Amino acid sequence: MAGLWTLIVLTEGVEGSWEADDVIKIDIASIVKPSSFIGLWQMAAAASVVQRPVVSVHPNKGWSTFRSLNNPTLMPQQQQAPDPFFIMWTTTRGDEMVDDNWCANHFVPLLPLVSNKVKPVEVVQRSLNPVTGNFFFVRWQGEGFVARVEEVEEPGLILLSFMEKKDNCYTWPLKEDLSLEDEDVLIAPV
Repeated sequence: MAGLWTLIVLTEGVEGSWEADDVIKIDIASIVKPSSFIGLWQMAAAASVVQRPVVSVHPNKGWSTFRSLNNPTLMPQQQQAPDPFFIMWTTTRGDEMVDDNWCANHFVPLLPLVSNKVKPVEVVQRSLNPVTGNFFFVRWQGEGFVARVEEVEEPGLILLSFMEKKDNCYTWPLKEDLSLEDEDVLIAPV
């Protein structure tokens, strides 16, 4: 995103600087590639798609000129809803960025706080009715797993066969992983 705005700021008033159409064409060509990022032009287009203003919020970090360019309210061509949609720039970088060189790499929706009152949650007791052969999400030693019920030993006590997570999939381990557990480790059926 910095490319387009940096180009405009650096070439403003320079003899022989590019025309706006050239800059827009360069920007469009840069975002159609895999793993590329959108900029404020595309966010302005998004405002027209959702037919409401989009307010871009950039934290008070990083280069001040860049911050000022990235805190606009982008208006749609035709507005249907008066309430703006807020987005906030943030980063997933885990390195030790200081405020002066902080840079965003994505944005997230900034949602309004509906109520500051905490409502009590109603706890409903339910029986998950573990039946031999059924699969469940299980909370065991503070971690989540998928397991199959092998046997119901007695009320409240079950023999589980645990799967292991590899990448984003659950698979059966090479060595069978059986454990006799209380029924309260079951979270939900799969």
